[in-house]
Amino acid sequence: MSSSQRAKKAISPRLPNEIITEIIQATAKKDRACLCRVSKLFHGLGLLVVNRTVRLSHYASASGFCSGIIANPDRGLAIRSFTVLCIEDPWPDLQVDDAVTLSHLLIEAMKSMSGVEQLYIDPYVLLQPYRFTLLELSFPRLLVVDIGPPDSNRDLESSPVLDRVASFLARHPTLTRVRVSARGLRHPPSLSVRIPLPNLQYFDGTSALVSSLIVRGLRGAAISWDPCDKPAIEIDKIIRTLSLLTTPEIPFFSSHDYRPGFAKYIVAAVSKHIPHTRTFHLRSATFRQLELLGAETSHCMMTCLPRFTCLRYFAMDRVLDIAWDDEEDRVTVEGWGSACSTLEACCLNNRAWKKIDGGWDVYSMADFRVQAGLIKGVH
Repeated sequence: MSSSQRAKKAISPRLPNEIITEIIQATAKKDRACLCRVSKLFHGLGLLVVNRTVRLSHYASASGFCSGIIANPDRGLAIRSFTVLCIEDPWPDLQVDDAVTLSHLLIEAMKSMSGVEQLYIDPYVLLQPYRFTLLELSFPRLLVVDIGPPDSNRDLESSPVLDRVASFLARHPTLTRVRVSARGLRHPPSLSVRIPLPNLQYFDGTSALVSSLIVRGLRGAAISWDPCDKPAIEIDKIIRTLSLLTTPEIPFFSSHDYRPGFAKYIVAAVSKHIPHTRTFHLRSATFRQLELLGAETSHCMMTCLPRFTCLRYFAMDRVLDIAWDDEEDRVTVEGWGSACSTLEACCLNNRAWKKIDGGWDVYSMADFRVQAGLIKGVH
């Protein structure tokens, strides 16, 4: 008898399975294993609870868990959230054969997870060919996805890759949040490719995918900008397309990882096409310790900030958390505040200020990120 069948069988006429399940859910995670050993029936119900949220970050635990799912696919049906990270040893020390084995096990195990609602697979966990295989899978109840497609290189044009990404997303109209960690995929999908996502609220990914999205009521977007020949024209075009996915009555979250020289074009386009932005985040993708604000960008800020109608949080920083202890930053922030009266807090060079009684006081960066919605899962 499978675990799901055992789970359906009443454990006691006085305690329905639903009550037993609630008891197991209320039990501390470290004690659930003990409950699972009480009886075979407890074991069946316990597995359904224990497997609802799975988070793997070691090779041994990941391969062992996936092997168990492959041997007993019913266990995969219980999984609602599946996360595989690549942040702890021994991931960096994996040999090629181990990496191939793990990639295969993960793909085969995920084939049994038809009930998964949240899926996060670190881009560096799966080898390139298996990233393609992942894009061929379907999860009927998927709400949140965070994946990395194959990287683009000289032997692999980005359009075919993004076509497959688009196809994967289009097969999952239930999605509410999407993050596609794509590197070097600067060319959009084929013109005929469309991605209808009627429930999508938040998109995080390459700018090349924006033109293919069919969404209404998007609440937030984090766009990664790749190099382009005519940034002023291309950025304005993509932001204008993005604006059509939003609803003016709903304040918008807008974040951008940009290349050197792109900031002024992004500010101009967002202020023009999405003035209902509530949080505006610009993050320089360069690792060089260059000033974020040149003369042209500074002038653009002062010209464009007044266009925003409900901007409350404005941040401009870089990938590296480098704090520049400079009084000039505070003066700059005061200028932003005078240009946009709705601003409540700002961040520049990884330092934050908050508007208090008409003045701008130093503010906790951690608190700023929470209030502005820059912490994953907030917006």
